[in-house]
Amino acid sequence: MLKGDFYTIISTATKESNSFSSVLEINKEHEIFKGHFPELPIVPGVCMMQIIKEQLEDNLQKKVKLLSSSNIKFLSLINPAENTVIEVDIKFIATEEGTYVTDGVISVKGAPYFKLVKAIYK
Repeated sequence: MLKGDFYTIISTATKESNSFSSVLEINKEHEIFKGHFPELPIVPGVCMMQIIKEQLEDNLQKKVKLLSSSNIKFLSLINPAENTVIEVDIKFIATEEGTYVTDGVISVKGAPYFKLVKAIYK
C-alpha cells in the first residue's frame, strides 16, 4: 500500500455515481526515489498502476485485484522534484459478473501522464 507513505490524499470528489477524481501529493523524500533514480527521480510505472487501484478500492470500500487491461499508456515521466501534486480521474462500470471495468488517468497540471484503459478489477 502506497497511501499514507508514498502519497497522501489532498481531496477527493465524486463526479457521478461511477466517476470520481482525487488530488494527491507525492512524498518526494520517499525511499523509492533513492533507487529510481537518485539523479533524476521519477515515479515508477508500477506505482502509478497501484495508485489507480488504491483509489478505486477507497471509492468502492473494498479490496480489488487487477485481472487485465486492454491498454496501459505511460505518456510522461512524473518527476517529484518538479511536480508533487497529481490528479487522478477514474470511471468504472460494475458488471453482473462482479467485476469493475475501469478507465483511469493520472495528470499533472491538466496534462495526462498515465492512462489505464478498460482495466478489469475483481
